[in-house]
Parts: sequence; structure tokens; C-alpha cells
Amino acid sequence: MTLKKLAAGSGYEYLTRQVAAADSTELGSTPLGDYYSAKGEAPGHWVGSGLVGLDGLAYGDTVTADHMKNLFGEGCHPVTGTALGRAYRPDAVAGFDLTFSPVKSVSTLWAVAPPEVAEAITRAHDAAVADALAFLEGHAIFTREGTDGVRQVEACGLVAAAFVHRDSRAGDPDLHTHVAVANKVQTRQGKWLSVYGTVLHQYAVAASEAYNTALEHHLAEQLGVRFVDRAAGLAKRPVREIDGVDPTLCRRWSHRRHDIEDRTGELTDEYAAKHGRLPTSKEAIALAQRANLETRAAKHEPRSEADQRTTWRSEAVQELGQRGLDRMIDAVLNPTTSTPQQADERWLREATARVIAELEAQRATWQSWHLYAEAQR
Repeated sequence: MTLKKLAAGSGYEYLTRQVAAADSTELGSTPLGDYYSAKGEAPGHWVGSGLVGLDGLAYGDTVTADHMKNLFGEGCHPVTGTALGRAYRPDAVAGFDLTFSPVKSVSTLWAVAPPEVAEAITRAHDAAVADALAFLEGHAIFTREGTDGVRQVEACGLVAAAFVHRDSRAGDPDLHTHVAVANKVQTRQGKWLSVYGTVLHQYAVAASEAYNTALEHHLAEQLGVRFVDRAAGLAKRPVREIDGVDPTLCRRWSHRRHDIEDRTGELTDEYAAKHGRLPTSKEAIALAQRANLETRAAKHEPRSEADQRTTWRSEAVQELGQRGLDRMIDAVLNPTTSTPQQADERWLREATARVIAELEAQRATWQSWHLYAEAQR
């Protein structure tokens, strides 16, 4: 999971530019069931237990452009437009974009799998996002009261709009969900205040690991797939990927990351030649951010999911051949030593230990990886 701030005013519009309740691009008044053949992303939906404080909205309701403008543009009630505490200033933080992305092997399998398998992967991803949001609501959603916000107080849960996207900026398969968390939470006494952002940022890595762990569990439970450790180069630690998904296909569909890594390497070499030393961690982050911007292409025109899947399957056949692709999918879905994963006490202990280990390993490098993951959108 990556996290970035959303500015008040028009800061949210990149989430609704291609779709917002079927009122943009070519979606028109298309029924929700027809989005597979319509250009653009499916509409967002409302999530978060804080919705109980907003009359006229319920969990799972469709997000509209007017909803987003009211809440994230002006800090008002999404439906009625009435004030929710103080209005946003033009440069205020209107919310936070939490972007949940699975490891590449998940998106790769999702892109080429039979429809029923792809749907199961999407359900597992959605469930893992919900698990991670529940984790954040239990540990990281607070507000502050009193002079200079001296008191940290509990909030009634987050108010958020979730948008599922299918590809990266380069057009590669990249199943991911943007959860736009409003910078508006309600105290137990009914007062609307701002999210205590410092705590939310502190739990970003933990939420990311909660999502990864939950996704692995849901996929193993629903499809019987196995995850294994794979070397990950820059990360200096293994990454848990689906066993049997061909790494060459994953690499083919990682154009953005390759572009950024190549440019970052060039900038690092230039820095070392100029200063006679390698960049510090802070300087390396700045170089990665510069590489991100320099290699960032314009977002492509919206495409239908049907068109995307036709293209991706063709590319996969080019890479592996039709028989090779069929064998890969069969091997992934029918592992020879598959053991169903049970959410028992042992699984909980192992998952907890893995999360703690991941947190310790990632804390120093999370900011750099945040830049790489965000660049793929």
C-alpha cells in the first residue's frame, strides 16, 4: 500500500476523470453489468464505518462526481452539500489516497486467467482491502481536540471512496484500488474534525503488510494457489509471489518500474561522478522521485476490460506460446503439493511473525518503494 495526500479543490479529479458513477468517457448511462465492454473504469463505491454518520449514504453505494466534489473538493456532506465542520481552504489536505496493489504475479494471473478465476482474484483483492481498512480503523483513525490539537481522541471510523483500476500508466495489467479517505471524521460526540494524519502515516507500512498477508490467505483459500519467496533485487529481501506464474511474463508487464529503475541508476551514477560518493538515503529518494517524473508518460486513453484482456492474452501468448500459457495457468491452479491454508491459531502466529519481520525489514526502505509503486498508476 502507498499513501499520498489529496489537496482540496481539484486534487481528487484524477480518480474521477475516466469514470464517476457512469458519467464520463463513453460510459454514459451504461448498466453496471456492461462495464466489461465499455471504455473506462467501473464507478467507485463508498466504504468505511464512518458512513453511519452521513444520512443518505450506505456502504457500497455508487460514488458520483457530485459526491466527490462536495466531500473532497469542499469538505461538505457528499449528498446534501451541508458543512461537515470547517470548510477546506484551497490548499488544505482534503484526504489521503491509499493505493492497494498486489504483487505482480497476482495481476499477471488475473490478466490471463479464465473469467471465473479472474473474478475470484478480484474478490480476494477486495476482501484484503477491506481487511486492511478494518485494521486502520482499529489502530490509526484518530482526530485531535483542544488548543493546538493537544488531545488525541477516537473517531467513529473513516469515510472513503474506493476505485478499482485495472492497468498501469504504461498499459500493463495492474489490478489495484485507490481508497480516497476523506479528511473528515466524527468524534463519539458527533463533532466533525480532521484525521490525525501523523498516526495514519505511522501505520502505512503495517497496513500494507496487513493487505499482503490477507490477500495471500484469501487467494489460497479461494483458489488453492501457493505463494513462495522470490528474490527482488532492489528490495534486498524476498517478495512473496504466486508459485508457478512465469517471471518472464511478470517482467514484461513491469515497464514503469523498469523505466524508473534504469533512470534512477543513471542519475545515481551521475551523482557519484559529480560528488565522489554515493547518495545518502534521503538523496537517493530524491533521485528516485526525479526519475519517476522524468519517465512519467501521459495517461493513455480509457479502454474497455474486454479490449485489455484481449491485448494481454495476445502478449502472453507471444511470450510463452499458447501451450506454455495454458500449462502455466493449469500449474498455478493445481499445485502438486497444495495444502489448503486454514486460519487457525498456528496460521495466525505465523502471519503475525511475518508481518513483524516485514515491518522491521521495510521501515528503512518504504519511502523509496512508495515512489516506485505510485509511479505505476
